[in-house]
Amino acid sequence: MVYVVMHDGLHEHLREALAWYFTLEILKSYRYAKPTYPSWVIDLYLQPIRYLVRMFGIELTKGLALGNVDVEDSLLPTEYRGYFYLSR
Repeated sequence: MVYVVMHDGLHEHLREALAWYFTLEILKSYRYAKPTYPSWVIDLYLQPIRYLVRMFGIELTKGLALGNVDVEDSLLPTEYRGYFYLSR
């Protein structure tokens, strides 16, 4: 459901990662509603997004997810630039 409200101008991988992150954040206090997910989701989606949140903050990350903020690729560490392709 969260995926649907993501800005569709983002790369598919980034949209999926943001959707996983915000879904888990929304359900954090409802431990019985939290979806189960395989361990690869942590490596592929959650770790990079958590890094992005630590780097830019939650508000900027929310703005990125909704299409209200653009992040210059050069601001990201090299290993994350190709990982997300922030612009299509």
